[in-house]
Amino acid sequence: MFCSNDTCFVIAIYVLEPIWRMKALTAISIAAVSMVKNAAFAYLALFGAIAVIHILQFAVLAGVWYFFGGFSRFGDAFYFLVLCGIPSDTIVGFCFTYLFYSLIKQLALSVAYKRMFAPDA
Repeated sequence: MFCSNDTCFVIAIYVLEPIWRMKALTAISIAAVSMVKNAAFAYLALFGAIAVIHILQFAVLAGVWYFFGGFSRFGDAFYFLVLCGIPSDTIVGFCFTYLFYSLIKQLALSVAYKRMFAPDA
């Protein structure tokens, strides 16, 4: 089976990104449960956190796309954008996605760890 480098990279993104997202969402769930005692409010807080994560993910993608000229900064250079812009913004978006999920996971786990050993008030 023939697979170009760009295609293999995009396939790797589609395989790895859900794993990173689930690790981050699991850490957020543990942090939320350690902080909130009411189950209904915990569900609402987790729903809000998931919505914010998806909005921020789209914002990062739009920011990377805008940075690389996706909103017609190049004018008629559509072929330049397709041939040079899409692989480079995919790589930058991939790096930002990994950093974003890793930061969220570390922050949520540190909050959960602190709350785990905090005295009850």
